[in-house]
Amino acid sequence: MVRFYDPSRTDPSLLFIRGVQNYISESQNKLSEDEIRGGIKNFFKDQGYKKMFQDYIDHQADFPDIIVRDDCPKKRFIISPYTDYKYYKSYYDTAKNQICLCSNFLTDMLDLKENLDRELIVAYDHNIRKKDLSDNEVYACTQIRACRKQYENFTQINEELRKNLSLTCAKYLLKVIQTHLY
Repeated sequence: MVRFYDPSRTDPSLLFIRGVQNYISESQNKLSEDEIRGGIKNFFKDQGYKKMFQDYIDHQADFPDIIVRDDCPKKRFIISPYTDYKYYKSYYDTAKNQICLCSNFLTDMLDLKENLDRELIVAYDHNIRKKDLSDNEVYACTQIRACRKQYENFTQINEELRKNLSLTCAKYLLKVIQTHLY
């Protein structure tokens, strides 16, 4: 077998330069807290959320708080022996009933909506449907429901963007399930 040297994968100076470029582009393209709050207000005006809000009222359950953070840590590989959601763009904390959105990871409104919708479904399953999210099978089903809901919410976008959304959701789902099972 022929082996070859690929400096783009092993050269420390190239890895450092690429890291600096990524940091600069991420810091320039991230959403501000005001943009995120404004986007959430616009999303909640949509009729698709009406049933969810009504279910929270009917069950007298507290709607999850939405927290925007700008200091979420980054990690190259998320697979770990325990479930650790602090390296994702968003996560739902069942103990505090909070959805945390990491503004330093979110780059556009579509990204914000995808993450918010997913975490709202997880919170809905925990608060309204009373599902035990610590059970692997239940958690996987919740994530699949969240992906399907995201896909259904974007009926007006073109086929290429829908395909990209489903691929992104599938990658996220695989990553979450892997970390949840190990």
